[in-house]
Amino acid sequence: MELIDILIDRMQRRTRFDDPNGCWLYIGPTAGPGYGQVGYKLLKFYVHRVAAAKYLDVPITGNHVVAHRCDVKKCWNPNHLFITTQAGNLQDMYDKDRGRFLLRGRSDTCINGHVRTSSNTYEWNGQLQCTACRDEQRRKPNKLKALRAEIRELMNRAKEST
Repeated sequence: MELIDILIDRMQRRTRFDDPNGCWLYIGPTAGPGYGQVGYKLLKFYVHRVAAAKYLDVPITGNHVVAHRCDVKKCWNPNHLFITTQAGNLQDMYDKDRGRFLLRGRSDTCINGHVRTSSNTYEWNGQLQCTACRDEQRRKPNKLKALRAEIRELMNRAKEST
């Protein structure tokens, strides 16, 4: 029996198939932000990625994003899953007006007024960020570095005067 079949068997034993929306709800362990997780020996996988590998013919690991049409993190019904990119996933989230896309409600701009699109928005530490804001922040001088240099200079002056 192949690894994928072992994982699917374990998932089936820990799933409710009676959801009125047709979701296959994994009731086993979850990881991270609430996605179902299944393991074999020391290996652990998200259940929706295992389902995509089995039924949608994509690698179980990789840079592709397995997204939910139903937006239910514990669902692994292959009819509710689709393969996309991170930008496509962000666009899907934006189109559905859900998630933490905006901190102050639905808007087409970030807090600093930059227009939001799927190509200039990325996820970092579980929060969506604006690339224009990030680039502006990187261009600012490092105040801590400047302060440390100033302190070093003052300490050198103090040593010289004694």
